[in-house]
Amino acid sequence: MITLPTELLQQAFFLHALANDPTKVLPPGKSLLAMMACASPAPAPSALHARVGHVVHAAFWDEALHSLCSPEPAVQLPRLKLLYTDLRDALVPLFPPNHTLLTTLTALLPPTSSPLHSTLALLQDVLRTLHRHHTPARDPAIDALLSDLSSPP
Repeated sequence: MITLPTELLQQAFFLHALANDPTKVLPPGKSLLAMMACASPAPAPSALHARVGHVVHAAFWDEALHSLCSPEPAVQLPRLKLLYTDLRDALVPLFPPNHTLLTTLTALLPPTSSPLHSTLALLQDVLRTLHRHHTPARDPAIDALLSDLSSPP
């Protein structure tokens, strides 16, 4: 037998009642919009939560920088594969499924002695493709990123 938490059942009942008979859950004369407007916002995260978030964020980027700065391609490749996956996930809604850019991001990383240079070229290609196929309002941002990639540190 499946057991569900009480809170989940209460939420399901509330949503069911709201959809089928709102008068059961809304006070007389109040609309759902009015109730949502009066709802108190979520409390701000505590100082401990903010500090832990900062530490985790810093640790993530420190590890990413460490792995990408390694002279060994074998250390760089797992991090770059994650980058390719993230890029593909972000670009899937923007291009047709058989677009060459998505195919490139899905394929295995090509063998190379310098995976960072290959990734840099791919990122430039991604930005040029976005520049060609998408809204001109984003052109200045894309141009700025291309400029950053054209002269890496």
